[in-house]
Amino acid sequence: MRCKRCGAAVKPESGFCQVCGANVGRPPKGAVRCRRCGRRVPASGRLCPACGAELKRSWRAVYLSVLCLLLVGGSYYLVTDVITIARIRQQVQSLSQISLTSLLPQTPATLTPSPPPTGTRITPTRIPTATPVTPTATPSQTPTETQPPGAGAPPASPAPAPSATFAFGAIELVGPPNGAVVQGDSVVLSWRPQANLAVDSVYLVTLRYVASGHEESVTAWTRETAWTVPPELRQKADPARREFRWSVQIMGQTAGGSSGGEGIALSPPSETRTFVWP
Repeated sequence: MRCKRCGAAVKPESGFCQVCGANVGRPPKGAVRCRRCGRRVPASGRLCPACGAELKRSWRAVYLSVLCLLLVGGSYYLVTDVITIARIRQQVQSLSQISLTSLLPQTPATLTPSPPPTGTRITPTRIPTATPVTPTATPSQTPTETQPPGAGAPPASPAPAPSATFAFGAIELVGPPNGAVVQGDSVVLSWRPQANLAVDSVYLVTLRYVASGHEESVTAWTRETAWTVPPELRQKADPARREFRWSVQIMGQTAGGSSGGEGIALSPPSETRTFVWP
């Protein structure tokens, strides 16, 4: 008996070639092939007896188990949907059997006019004539000059202008919380997203702080729901007043809006929060 790989003579009772290590016998049941040396070894082992390489087991059983679980889950949801549809049909059929008598307008009751009462004839009573009284002279009143309307009177207050109507409500801020003391050079301001936000709508972030005794303001336009405060602002603020106030508002972009120009306010400004950046 010769090896099919190298042609060397091997013994019939030997299962592999003594020269090249190739399997010359009938492959045993439950055997796998080593990916390094190509020798078939028992599947129960973890290492190849020829080269010592680790044997990788087949994942076919795992894949079949997962597939079975998916099929069982899909069947459950399919049966649930069928039962729900049948129940809805029964409810619709029961609703069609409801009598419409209670929904139709009822005929109003006919009112029978009652005959006029036969009362006693009313005799008119004569009213006595008043005795005339001789008028007495009364002192004449000096006419007073009547000023025309508006002369000398304070001007009327103008009616308050109607409040603006916004497309969205105020943005709800997330963090940092109001009055928080932050550490480090990275401060991230975050807020909750607004649903149904148009493509040309952005968030306007306004940050205020005191530098050299004057209040400074920094604005940023973004479509994200978070904004990182520039680290250099920490050194610009006065050492005695390290409080930073911030708020967020939805704006509609106009010409130059995304680069710092003016935009159209689509929501009122959010609440103003303060954080301390020592």
